[in-house]
Formats: sequence, C-alpha cells, structure tokens
Amino acid sequence: MYADYDAFKAAVEPHWQRYWDDNAWVQSWSNWQDRDKMDQFCQAAYNLYRAAANNRLPYTLLGGTGIRMCKNLIANFGVTAASGIQEDVTRKHVRTEQRARNDGKGTHTDANKNIIPPVPVTGGAILSEKKWTPLLNDALIIGAITAHKTFSLTLETAEAGLFRQCGEDLLDEEVPKLQKILPHVTNRRNAEHLVKGTVDYQKNHWKEFMNRNAGMFWTFGQYTDRQTNRKASFQNPRVLARELLGLAFFGYQPAFGQGELYFKPPQDNAPDPTFQAYVRGLNDIGFHEGNRHTRIRLMSRISEFLFNDPRAVQMPQDRAYGERRVEARVRIPT
Repeated sequence: MYADYDAFKAAVEPHWQRYWDDNAWVQSWSNWQDRDKMDQFCQAAYNLYRAAANNRLPYTLLGGTGIRMCKNLIANFGVTAASGIQEDVTRKHVRTEQRARNDGKGTHTDANKNIIPPVPVTGGAILSEKKWTPLLNDALIIGAITAHKTFSLTLETAEAGLFRQCGEDLLDEEVPKLQKILPHVTNRRNAEHLVKGTVDYQKNHWKEFMNRNAGMFWTFGQYTDRQTNRKASFQNPRVLARELLGLAFFGYQPAFGQGELYFKPPQDNAPDPTFQAYVRGLNDIGFHEGNRHTRIRLMSRISEFLFNDPRAVQMPQDRAYGERRVEARVRIPT
C-alpha cells in the first residue's frame, strides 16, 4: 500500500499521459490535461484509494449509477465520500441516515453497557465522489484489491424486475427438464428449489440477465459537437466494464449464488495491483477506441472472465456479426 500521497503520485504520474490519451472525452467537461488540475484529480484519487483500502466493510459494491442514489443501499452499506459526495440525492440520503444513527438508530453497547458511538455513513462501500475521473475509478478498484476486499455486483432498482423475470423464464425452461429426470418431484415449488440450488442455474440466471441488459457494459448516445454545432453519435464502454476487467487482470474470480454475484480475491500468486498494469491492460484491449471491433473484443473478455465462454454475453447487434476470431482470454498485464 502506498504510504502517502507522494508515493502514490510517484507511481501514477508516469501514466498521466496514457490516461489523457485514452480518456480524451474527460477534457470536454474538465480541464484535466492541465498538470495543476491533474494534481488535484490525483489527490482525489489518492483519497479514494485510502478510503477503499480502509473501508470498514469486507467488500466493495459495483453497479450502475443508481446504486449510489438508493436510500436502502446507502443505509446498509454507506458511501465512500473521500473527497465529498457527488449527487445531491445521495447527500440527502446520507444526511438523513446519519441523523437517524445519531438519534439512536441501531444503537449498540459494549461489555460495560456503554453506548458505542454511531458508525459514520461515509467511508462505506458504495462509490460516490466529487472530482470523478477514470483515474479516480481505478483508484477505487486498486485500493480495494490491495486490501483483499470482496466485490459484489449490485443491481439498480430499475434492474431488479428484469432480473426476477429472467429467473422466472429460466425456471419455466429448467423445471420440466428436472421433472423428467426426477418424476417423483411433482410439486412445482420443490422443483424450483432444486433448480435454484444448482450452480448452472445461478450462472445462467446472470448470463440471461446480462444479455437482456447488455447496456450495463456498453452505452450508445448522441452529443452536440461544439465546433460544428451538429449532432454526433458515440458509443463507449461503461465504467462497470472497466471495473470487471480490472478484477480479471488482478486474479479475482467470480462466485455465483442465488441472486448474487461476488468476486473473490486470489489466494496467492496474484499480480500486484498497479496503475501501470491496469492502464496497459485496458489499452491492449482497445478500451478507449469505442467501435464495433473493440466492443466485440471487450465483451469477449468479460464473458470469458465471468462464464469461461467468450460468447456468453454479447450486444444484440453483435450476435449475428461474423467477426468471431478474437483472442478472448484475459491477459494479465505485466
């Protein structure tokens, strides 16, 4: 672990140019290619690096932007807030929860019956930070990996209904198959219980959900070009894709449960989680390129990491596309 900011900056600064080159879009809303400005972003990244490594909980939550606006998740897991809280709604939920804790919510006492001071809502497991940049996001991942945290993929409220529907559709396919093999299991609820307990069902549930919700990995949109004042389209990988690739680079393994997807740290022989390895690995994949070829290559690597199958999860427009000669196995950069 980096002992202080100077050590952190010394490790990261040689890669500033790579961050600028591969994330030029950040310049459109923040002048981060100015070295003084970048120093501020680097300080914010260091603050988050320390917060992620010293998080009181044994895990870090990953997911879409909605999880840091969910009142219940904030109450249960807290937010990082190492350099301030990003959204007003998140700030409101944090204040409300902290006030409730200060007023006695969940009060505990020690062996001598002294009241234990309430735990702060900040310093928690959900990312919410001012001065967000790709560097700051990488600091979250590397800080948590350094502390051997487990990561958990958490669904947004809007995704929960689709996830349930995917599970129900899969049960409609698998329960009759089970009952053919075990004809004495005539009760539907008992059959569902048996199916849900299998690793195949748990993995296929997530696979089906991700294929129906592939926008969690890749986004399409439009923007107005400032020079021409014309509409232009864009496509880019989302932050979750960047985070999952980081876990793959540094030896984490997915673990499926009933409705759960965790990422466990490697036991031994894991590569050191460095910014150099992270940005090099992303660059090798072409994470910054934002085109169909990159999209297929990136989704192949994520699919290989999650399901040991490079074609497991694909964007709908790529499923009939002919390019399949892609080296899908995730390479650990050195």
